[in-house]
Amino acid sequence: APQLQVVAESVAKEAAPSPAKENAIRIDFKDTAYFNGSILTDAKGQARIRIKLPDNLTTWRASASVLSPKTQTAFSKASVISTKPVLARLSLPRFFTQDDIGVITAIIHNFTDKQQKIDVELKAKSQFKFGSATRQTITVAAHGAERITWPVEVVGEGKAKITLIAKAVGAGAQNLSDALEQEITVLSHSFPAFATKNGILKNEKESMELPLKLFPDARPGSGRFTLSVSSSAIGPVLGNFDKLIDYPYGCTEQTMSKMMPSVVALQLHKNLYLPLSVDMEKLFKRVYHKSMAKLIEHHNDDGGWGWWQGDQSNLYLTSYVMEGLHLLKSAGYGVDQSMIDSGKAWLKSQLNQFRILPPKRDERIDLAYAFYVLSLYGEEPGNAFLETAKGAQAAWGPEALSYLTLGLSNSGDQESAKKTYAALMTTANQSWNFVSWEHTPELLKRVDAEHSRDYSYRFTPAESTALGFRAVLRMDPGNDKLTSSIRQWILLQHDENGWTNTKTTSQVFLALLADELKEGRNHPSDFKAEAL
Repeated sequence: APQLQVVAESVAKEAAPSPAKENAIRIDFKDTAYFNGSILTDAKGQARIRIKLPDNLTTWRASASVLSPKTQTAFSKASVISTKPVLARLSLPRFFTQDDIGVITAIIHNFTDKQQKIDVELKAKSQFKFGSATRQTITVAAHGAERITWPVEVVGEGKAKITLIAKAVGAGAQNLSDALEQEITVLSHSFPAFATKNGILKNEKESMELPLKLFPDARPGSGRFTLSVSSSAIGPVLGNFDKLIDYPYGCTEQTMSKMMPSVVALQLHKNLYLPLSVDMEKLFKRVYHKSMAKLIEHHNDDGGWGWWQGDQSNLYLTSYVMEGLHLLKSAGYGVDQSMIDSGKAWLKSQLNQFRILPPKRDERIDLAYAFYVLSLYGEEPGNAFLETAKGAQAAWGPEALSYLTLGLSNSGDQESAKKTYAALMTTANQSWNFVSWEHTPELLKRVDAEHSRDYSYRFTPAESTALGFRAVLRMDPGNDKLTSSIRQWILLQHDENGWTNTKTTSQVFLALLADELKEGRNHPSDFKAEAL
């Protein structure tokens, strides 16, 4: 057996803190007092670690493992109590909310052998209004504890510090004291609300008014106005291309999702002359080669793609990959034509098997998506699916209707595209200033799904709306009021990382790219706007 010992107990006892100075306030509270993953002993196999314990008055456990050069091991643990003769504790909730009526509780312990008379004082910021005196004197029996409760009304908000001071008074009570300070969050008794106005200035000397008022019951001092001006709708959310181009990873869907923003970046660079640095072009080439290698690896012998290598071919994933390959090819990058041909053949075989309309909306979306992707390559499905697609109603849902509209338009059947587009618009959420296809209870009712759970796990609100936006841009591009309402709703869903996930962000950028390209606009990068 290895002759090794870990002497944790004696070290821990030596590390126990000396009594705190009188009136010292404990503020340093930690869950772990100290950690060191690599300590080298001396020639005798000994090492001594001196640490300063945090301000927690509790039982600390010291544990240590040792490994010898001959891979001998040992483990030991011991405990030490960090305490004081007179000890004060605060009992607080995790947070308060403005206008709460509650209590703040303190517990005072006396670990001495004598009864102690103790002055207790509670100090708090202006967020609190107390219903009783915050300073009082109590008597605590030897080795006993007493509880004090202060009724409190929460009148403010923000971060609040609460200080508790307990000090023994009388003969022989020197240094018998404790004090601690804790911070608690006080939430605002409100919820964030916003209103937006937007518009387009098409002429050099044109102006517009954007009237905005604070809500009547807004909390004083909380209002903020923000004005954003850009030469394009996609401009404010692009940031740097560095954030768009990233290395692919994981399954087929993740690999394609990671490459999609890169393709959009290249399309913007190619069609709108937005800057793309040499370093970014080199980076995308590396991403392109890594992505293509993985897509080739995941490509099945039947022509389709599954989630992973060797997985059964999936209609949705195959459509997703084939759409990405089309975008990649249109951006000027090489794609193996045999891979495209086999993918088209597999999609056509799936649509040609169609006989009866699937009852699940996800399956209808997949069929519509496959039809749209085939239309990108100038291919048409069998007549059975095509005739059913032409008669699609609101019950198909906004995602399928968007794909059908785009696919029928690509195929040159504008009359059928108008009918599916009209069905799509009946499903939209329309308010005084926004239009979206978020899966609200009202939308689910319009597609006869109000008694079921949200029918599609694959589509976030922003992605569904981005698909609808692409259909609007195809069928009604001159409707500035409608396109502006959808665009503004999409932009408001944006956070610092994009839209929810990479796949949604990719689809939003495809929609905004279509928005930019619909009139072949090439905006100036230099302009001045006066805001009054």
